[in-house]
Amino acid sequence: MQKTRFRFMQIAIAAIAIAIPISALAADPLPEQYKAAQVFGGKAKMPQFKGRDKAYRQFRTQIRDGLADGVNFAGHYTVVQFGCGAGCVTGFIVDDSNGRVYDAPRGGEANMYLTLRYQKDSRLIVAQWADNAKNACNLEFLEWDEGETKVLSSRKVGGTDDCFKDIKDNLAK
Repeated sequence: MQKTRFRFMQIAIAAIAIAIPISALAADPLPEQYKAAQVFGGKAKMPQFKGRDKAYRQFRTQIRDGLADGVNFAGHYTVVQFGCGAGCVTGFIVDDSNGRVYDAPRGGEANMYLTLRYQKDSRLIVAQWADNAKNACNLEFLEWDEGETKVLSSRKVGGTDDCFKDIKDNLAK
């Protein structure tokens, strides 16, 4: 009986040891897995800063300047980012087809040294940011769906200093 229990423990420990590396090899989400339905080709509509989008009025210059470059995300959106202090980056996502402004899913002092990676034809956002309290550099994979954000996966890629590396270097970890 004791020999059987010992053998069971050996098998359980071996299974855990095998499972950990296999789960660590799970592939990160890829932009082509989250294709945008189509890419908007028209002129960007300006937000309604006196109406629906008045909460964003104080950022109208940054938003207008960002919209000048046209669609850069998820088929009909423009990601607008700007600094908000030392190591602080914030931003918005603007629907070019109707001018509606959304808060970016990450930004501000809670997500220091923020870098966002996104594509014109994909709904995937990769966010890299530092959590100073935990000395962690985090990578998050987010799906944007018409104003809603879903966290697909996330992982720590090192200490805070690793967030000073290019996001592509940390994606390779």
